Amino acid sequence: MLARLRLAQGDVSGAVAVLDEAEAFVRRHHFVFRMPDVAAAQVLTLLRQGSLSAAAHLAHLYDLPLSQARVYLAQSDPSTALAVLLPCRRQVEAKSLSQ
Repeated sequence: MLARLRLAQGDVSGAVAVLDEAEAFVRRHHFVFRMPDVAAAQVLTLLRQGSLSAAAHLAHLYDLPLSQARVYLAQSDPSTALAVLLPCRRQVEAKSLSQ
């Protein structure tokens, strides 16, 4: 959360530092289930830095559909972004119909 706040404030290097620390903590304490959360914030930082290929790699590595869509949007490919999000949309719609 702190990294996202730093990004919102325009402090990209501060966000990178916070995320490096978070990733080290997660790995050191074997909280690997938290790596997708860290990776999603790292994708945002990479996009802000203009590192589209690194952002795409991380989004695919951790199977982060929202992050993948953000990468496609940054690459000016909205139709692929929508296609990536379609399974998520269907899942949410199915869940809301069953309630």
